[in-house]
Amino acid sequence: MKRKERIMSQEIETEAKIGAGEWIPEQRKDIIISEESEIGEKIGAGVGGVAGTAGGVVTGVAAVSAAGIHGLSGPGIISGLTAIGGTAVGGIVIIAGGTAAAAAGCGYLGYKLVKRWKK
Repeated sequence: MKRKERIMSQEIETEAKIGAGEWIPEQRKDIIISEESEIGEKIGAGVGGVAGTAGGVVTGVAAVSAAGIHGLSGPGIISGLTAIGGTAVGGIVIIAGGTAAAAAGCGYLGYKLVKRWKK
């Protein structure tokens, strides 16, 4: 019988024996990348990404509120976005880009911290 396994980002077919109701690969146990070993990095990246997104949103709202007419009423938001980006659309692009950069940076930081902590 053949079974497809994910080995170093490639799918290959390996011969396997069935024992006790589960697959037992004959060889290549040493190079199979276990998804369980990567779960910590995925969690760290997810938590970091969520924290970065939250920080980016809070910072963006504070910047829009402070940049134009103070407050978060309709005129306050439009004037804040215009003050940040030249136009309302430009302000939205800048705030969204900053939020995405914060999420990506914190996600990567969370991934690297967990990876380093596991060593």
